[in-house]
Amino acid sequence: MSHLSDTITKHVQESLNKDGFHPRLIAPRIWEELDAEEQKKCGLAEIVRRMKTTARTLTNNAFAVVRSGQIELPFKIDGAVAMDIEGNTIRLTESLSQLEFRRAIEIRRKQIKDDVKQLKEWESAERMASPYWRDHSEWTFGQCVRQFARDQRGQPRRRKAAPKQIGA
Repeated sequence: MSHLSDTITKHVQESLNKDGFHPRLIAPRIWEELDAEEQKKCGLAEIVRRMKTTARTLTNNAFAVVRSGQIELPFKIDGAVAMDIEGNTIRLTESLSQLEFRRAIEIRRKQIKDDVKQLKEWESAERMASPYWRDHSEWTFGQCVRQFARDQRGQPRRRKAAPKQIGA
């Protein structure tokens, strides 16, 4: 692992307990431990993202003790979970009270609802771009959007440029 990954893992392991931790509060301490090259590669937002991922990775086997007795649990959930929409507080799943567990479910439900809404927007955008990609498969999405805007304003559609003649 890299120094960055090792530093993040160390801080997450030190901070992850039943009371949870706040990645945005710990990220500046990690930042200070990085050299200039590592700081260039990674901003605080990236450190926060990696901390959340590391917490989930470190706790993926949170219920391994139960599983080690050859008992198969009827669920597979992360061992650490965000306790707010923004992901400011990460808690060990096994330390959640019933009320907190219910809150985690509601947060997940909202995230899924938001994801479904965003997916519908992506699908709508793809439907808008499809006719342009059918005629111009090499176009980027941005080119399709600009042509759509021109079409909506009644401007003529851009044609593929004719190949340049050699010696002409």
